Amino acid sequence: MRPLIYYAATSLDGFIAGPNDEIDWLFTDGDYGFREFFDSLDTIITGRKTWDISKTFEEIPFKDKDIVVFSRSGCEIHSRSKENSLDKLGQINDPVDLTKRLLAMKGSNIWLLGGGDIAGQLANAGLISDLVVSIHPIFIGSGIPLFAGLDKRLRLELLKCEPFPSGLLQITYKVVNDA
Repeated sequence: MRPLIYYAATSLDGFIAGPNDEIDWLFTDGDYGFREFFDSLDTIITGRKTWDISKTFEEIPFKDKDIVVFSRSGCEIHSRSKENSLDKLGQINDPVDLTKRLLAMKGSNIWLLGGGDIAGQLANAGLISDLVVSIHPIFIGSGIPLFAGLDKRLRLELLKCEPFPSGLLQITYKVVNDA
C-alpha cells in the first residue's frame, strides 16, 4: 500500500486556518522542504475549501498530479497523469472508500492537503501513514483544527524535527497504530 501523508501547516495552537479560512499568517519566506515533498507524490486529496483557496496562489504547480476534491455534495476527480488515470474509479463520494481504493492503486505518495474534516475522517479510518506538520510560531485563537472529529488517539513515532531560523518547526511523524 502506498503512503498517505498529511503534510500541513498549523499555528502553534493547532489550527490550519482561521475561523473565516484565513491563511495570511502562514510563512511564505522559504520553501521549508516543500519542493522535495511535492516531487515525491503523484496524487493529492483535499477538501473543497482547501482546493478553492489553493487555486488562488500564484504558484501551486498541480500539473501532472491526480487530484481528488471532496465536498459535502460529492467528489471531483481531476486525472492529470497519463500513467495512472483515476477515471476508472468512477463516482465515489465517500472519502474513506475512495482513499482506500487510491492507496491500493499503483503509484507514489499521496498528499492529504486538507482540510481538517477530511483529515479527521481518514485518521479515524487508520489510513494516514505519515504526518508532516509545519508549526508556525503564532497563536490565532480559533479556526479550523488540524484534525476535526478525531474520535481516537493516534500514536506517532518521531522521524524528524527541523527548526528554521524563522521560528517555524517542521516535525515528521510515522503513524504507528491506533492507540
